Amino acid sequence: MMQPDGGLPRRSPGSVGFSIPGLFLSAARSRFDRVPTLFRFIATLAILGGLAFAGLFALATFVVPTPREMSVMIPASKLQPPNR
Repeated sequence: MMQPDGGLPRRSPGSVGFSIPGLFLSAARSRFDRVPTLFRFIATLAILGGLAFAGLFALATFVVPTPREMSVMIPASKLQPPNR
């Protein structure tokens, strides 16, 4: 939403917000002061953990490994029984 003078919308002095061209979001400061910082931190960790879990699940579900033959060299000393 553009202003009549062609500029972006202005914030009111008591609000917190950010502007995207054509969109302005703001909220009163007291609304965010009521949410405890620890709760926001835990919610952020939960969201990031959920995204990580979803990524790992997608990799495990959609990526198919290609089977191939493997050979390992074993030294002769490992094949002989121990002397008693």
